[in-house]
Amino acid sequence: MNILYKEASRKPLKGMYNLRDLGGLPTTTGKITKYGRILRSDEPAGLPDVSIDYLRRFPVRLSIDLRSPSERNERPSSLTAIPEISERHLPSISDSILHELVNMVDRDSHSILGDFYIYMIDHSAAELIAVLKAIAEYDPRDGAILYHCVQGKDRTGVISALLLMLVNVRDEDIVANYQISYTYLRPKVDPIADLYPKNMRQMLRSDYWNMERFLTYFHEQHGPVDEYLIRHGMKPRELDILRQRLLLP
Repeated sequence: MNILYKEASRKPLKGMYNLRDLGGLPTTTGKITKYGRILRSDEPAGLPDVSIDYLRRFPVRLSIDLRSPSERNERPSSLTAIPEISERHLPSISDSILHELVNMVDRDSHSILGDFYIYMIDHSAAELIAVLKAIAEYDPRDGAILYHCVQGKDRTGVISALLLMLVNVRDEDIVANYQISYTYLRPKVDPIADLYPKNMRQMLRSDYWNMERFLTYFHEQHGPVDEYLIRHGMKPRELDILRQRLLLP
């Protein structure tokens, strides 16, 4: 692949179904998020050489892996052996949070994932803050940052929502940015959907109401996102750095 798609939302790579750029989103302050700085994706596991070469040339220079240790061991990142790309393993949820997600599956709710995202921000703030701090600490002159979980929609979606809220992207655009994950993931997840009980199949999707529920709860219970982030350990200067990194002047 010779085209880098620098100013395109989706980066169509073999082996990565949900690789997208946070650039190109309008804000309530009249600005636009930058292309080529921060990418979100599903796991970069089992990638062909052409996709690894694309990420190297883009250039991605930091990969933040949000997966659990067991997930990493089962499906190792193809980027680990690439000398130009540094990796940081920052699981965005603890094992106890994963256990809670399993418990949520038994509930009669059409918004299991929305409930899970809420549980994350209420009980996994330290892990989320660690990811945002890593993004703030990185020197953007080196290249782009890629963060990912397994499918690139749940843990990755919460991190993306926090970043986009911070720069005043509208809620409907945050929802749309989340919702489109399933469109791109369908070739990957639809063939295995019948292997799951019916009450679990919604967890393969990214239905809009999950992110709407998360955002409504966040605004009502936690207030402005910068206050939530500072309350849990981020510094105002780090928030300014994230804004500068994400926004065009």
